[in-house]
Amino acid sequence: MLAIKIISFGCEACRNTEQPVRAALEALTKENPALEATIEQVTDHEETIKCAYMRIPGLMVNERLVCQGRVPTVDEVTGWMKEALAC
Repeated sequence: MLAIKIISFGCEACRNTEQPVRAALEALTKENPALEATIEQVTDHEETIKCAYMRIPGLMVNERLVCQGRVPTVDEVTGWMKEALAC
């Protein structure tokens, strides 16, 4: 199970962060059709503070902050997801 959170305030970079996340998830689902995942947009100011972000956009995979302040590549997101699944 993957729990993915995109931490944002709605800026363009934040919106663009969802694209590589969905592409990586699609690729992993092709490899493992039984893979379950959720993608949540965290935009509430108080909730973003709880997620311990430093810069937006932020990306969390299974409650671990893996990227902040930039839009990650599909390969990076795929690697973080695989790492989370291996734990």
